[in-house]
Amino acid sequence: MTTTTMANLPLVLVEDILSRVPMTSLRAIRLTCKTWNRLLKNQIIGKKAATKNQFLGFMLIDFTICSMRFDLRGISNNDDDDDDDFIDQSVKEVSELYEFSISQIFHCDGLLLCVFNDTSSKTLMVCNMYLGQTRMIKARQLFDRFSKSGVYAFGYDDSEENRNHKILRNETNGGGYEIYDFRSDSWRLLDVAPDGDTNFGEKLSLSLKGNAYFFATEEYDETLLVDGETLYSRESRLRA
Repeated sequence: MTTTTMANLPLVLVEDILSRVPMTSLRAIRLTCKTWNRLLKNQIIGKKAATKNQFLGFMLIDFTICSMRFDLRGISNNDDDDDDDFIDQSVKEVSELYEFSISQIFHCDGLLLCVFNDTSSKTLMVCNMYLGQTRMIKARQLFDRFSKSGVYAFGYDDSEENRNHKILRNETNGGGYEIYDFRSDSWRLLDVAPDGDTNFGEKLSLSLKGNAYFFATEEYDETLLVDGETLYSRESRLRA
């Protein structure tokens, strides 16, 4: 009798199996062999995922982080609603992070920046969901707090080979802007600010190719899409 091992399975079958594994369980699998590690990266963020228009996102439900796999072409890939071609879009709690109460999340380059649902929190949390790792980031000063209603952005420098991720933050009470550098593990206070008539709402930033974008409003209620490395207004810029 011939015995088939996992290493001898067809790549198409292995890809199908790996696509059904929860994100938070991938760490153990990726250590199995280099081939599986490469396949996993391709499934999640590589050409394979882009070709299928299937992406893994994250959202908050009752201050709990949940993962959601979705298909940009819709629930089904064809008009016949073939069960074999159905994309599972169920929302699942990330069990490893269930103990944390989170008020804001920001996704960038496979990393997840988490703001705790606590007005007196002294730390931010960054999670690498693929590796199953977390990093706690302390405030710049001993008595600083990370407000759950503050303004945050998450991005990185342009270098493809060795990206340096950064966090921008501002308190809603009128405090200044400061930026955290992952490489130096330190905060730096920025000596510039956007136009005083421009307001950056909380939970309204996103990251695209390392740059952060904000939806902003001016006093006369004009909605703006504000871009920067990380922010800019008509007369001044904040750069990472």
